Amino acid sequence: MARQTFTAGQVLTAAQLSTLQNNSGLQLITAQTAFSAVNSVSVSNCFTTTFDKYMVVIRWQNSSTGELAVQLQVGGVAAATNYNYQLLEINNTTVATTRSTAQNNIRAGFSTNGAFPSLAVVTFDGPALAEQTNYWIETAITQTGATTVVANRTSGNHTTATAYDGFLFFTSGGQTITGDYTIYGYGKTA
Repeated sequence: MARQTFTAGQVLTAAQLSTLQNNSGLQLITAQTAFSAVNSVSVSNCFTTTFDKYMVVIRWQNSSTGELAVQLQVGGVAAATNYNYQLLEINNTTVATTRSTAQNNIRAGFSTNGAFPSLAVVTFDGPALAEQTNYWIETAITQTGATTVVANRTSGNHTTATAYDGFLFFTSGGQTITGDYTIYGYGKTA
C-alpha cells in the first residue's frame, strides 16, 4: 500500500481506516492467554494466509528443570520431524553454540530451576504457506538465582512443505508449565 497523507479536517472513510489498520505494524491475533500447571499447550487456527510472519510471546515457569519445546501443527496434529536449528547461548561469561538437524521439535528454552519465569519471543516466517517455515527465537531464562540470566538466540527451519494453522508447546521430562502467551501477525503492505 502506498503511504497515505491526510490533511486537517479531511473526513476518512471506513475503507481508508480499515486499510490503515490492516497494514499497520503488529496485529493482535490472540490476546494474552493464561495456562497453569499443564504439560502442553495446543494453539489452533492462529496461522492463516492473512499474514506471512507471526510473533508468539511465551512467558513460562517450569515446575522443575526442563526444556520448553515447540512443534508446528495442522488440524491439531503436531509435526514431530524435520526441525533444524543453530543455537547461540550466553551463560555468565561463557558463549556456546550448538547445531542440530533432523530434530523432533524446536528448542525454545531450557530452565534449570522451577522458581523463576522465563520469556521466549518466537518469530515464524510463512507457517501457513505450503513451504519451508523459518523461525528465530530470543529467550531470556533465569536459572539458579535472580541474577543468573541466560540469553539464547535460536535460528532454524522446519523443512516439511506444509501449511500449518497452529503450534504446540510443551515441556520435556514430565514437568508442568504455568504462564501465558500472546500471538501477533506482522501487517502486510501491497
